[in-house]
Amino acid sequence: HPYIGDDNIITVGMLIIIADIQQKQGLLNTAKQNVQKAISLLERLFHNKPTRHKANCYRILGDIYSNQDNHVQAREYYIKSESIYKDILKYLEIDDVSLIYERLAINSAKLNNFSQTKHYINFHKKHFGTNHPRTFSILNYLHENNFKIP
Repeated sequence: HPYIGDDNIITVGMLIIIADIQQKQGLLNTAKQNVQKAISLLERLFHNKPTRHKANCYRILGDIYSNQDNHVQAREYYIKSESIYKDILKYLEIDDVSLIYERLAINSAKLNNFSQTKHYINFHKKHFGTNHPRTFSILNYLHENNFKIP
């Protein structure tokens, strides 16, 4: 049962929060270990079913690889996260989805894949609006790094 015992959904949530903080602090190996433990627990607790927690784990792994300048590997995890959200959510207009599309837009620019950058910016604008802070974040990243803004 996901709520009983030492390895439960609360433990998973704590591991995810800790891993996210660690990756933001540059403690990438420790963050990776914690997020991988969270994924392992999720797979056991939910029998490999896609969950919002697992999507968050994949986003954090994407962030870890992005911080290591491994943008191809980061993209793979961002795509896994996106796929889970599309699979489990009826409406995509939640903050976690906004975050993953911000990451995918910026990651696509880093990989010089401007058609994908445009796709993700347009998706973000459509679902979250042109005045959303992450829309501005994407456009600011492109401007600051001398990318053509689609």
